[in-house]
This record gives sequence, structure tokens and C-alpha cells, in this order.
Amino acid sequence: MASGYPTLWFISCSHIHHVWWTGSKWGTSDDTALSGAAAPQFDSSLMGYVFGGDESIWYFTPDYHIHKMWWTGSSYSTEDVTADAGVPAGITWSPLVGNANGSQATVFYIASTGGGQAYEVYWNGSKWLNYNIGLVGAPPNPYPSLNFPKMAAGVF
Repeated sequence: MASGYPTLWFISCSHIHHVWWTGSKWGTSDDTALSGAAAPQFDSSLMGYVFGGDESIWYFTPDYHIHKMWWTGSSYSTEDVTADAGVPAGITWSPLVGNANGSQATVFYIASTGGGQAYEVYWNGSKWLNYNIGLVGAPPNPYPSLNFPKMAAGVF
């Protein structure tokens, strides 16, 4: 994938699909099928960024665990970040927000336990750690009867 060009991920039929511009044409792939990653929850939030030179996409699975899927430039890798960090599962409609800075990748979300406890999960260079930010309240489902596709986009 060409650096500096737009890229987009979206969920369709329980798979994460990837669309990108090469500079001369659009490319597409079914990243869930290519990576063997766990299927996303149909209404999952998506978040993507570049970390350590790898394009990463973050999402919730049906058990509301946060999963990370990334392309290293030659192959896909996947990880259950919730299990690795030892944090509770997310709540339905929780956003995924995060960034990468140097050797630290960070994601924030709202947990399904504790009535809306927000968590920060971060990579310290050797393992996933977590910090319970505290009670922020569970976000209401703004569209309970609608199924909107979720997307993550950016320029990488």
C-alpha cells in the first residue's frame, strides 16, 4: 500500500474489508479472510492507525473483546488485546479511540462492567497494560433499531 494515500476499512457480512488508493487505482481486500482474524461484531466500532510502521485496525468481536489486526508489510497478525491486557469486555456501542506515539500504542473504551468504567489499554514496548480511568457512564445506543456500518479511515 502506498504511503500517504487514503485508506478505509468497513464491516460487511461479518468481515472487515479494506479499500485503498494506490495513486493510480483503487485496491480492495477482505482482511478478515486474509488474516484469519476473529470476525467483528456487526455493530462494532473500528479504529485504525499506523504503529511501528504497521497498519493496525482495532474492533470488537461478538464477545466485545477488543481485537487488533495488522499488516506488517508482508503478512497479517492478529491479537485479542482484551485477553492480553486482562481487562473486561467492552459495552455495546462503546467507541474505540486511540493513537500511537513512538513505541506506545493506546486504545480507550468503555467496559461492560462497573456501570460505565472507561479503560485505557496501552502497549509499553513489551506487553499490554491497562489503567481504569473511572466511571464515565455507559453511552446510550443512539440508534437502537438501525444497523449502520462502521468505518475507520485515514491517510497512512
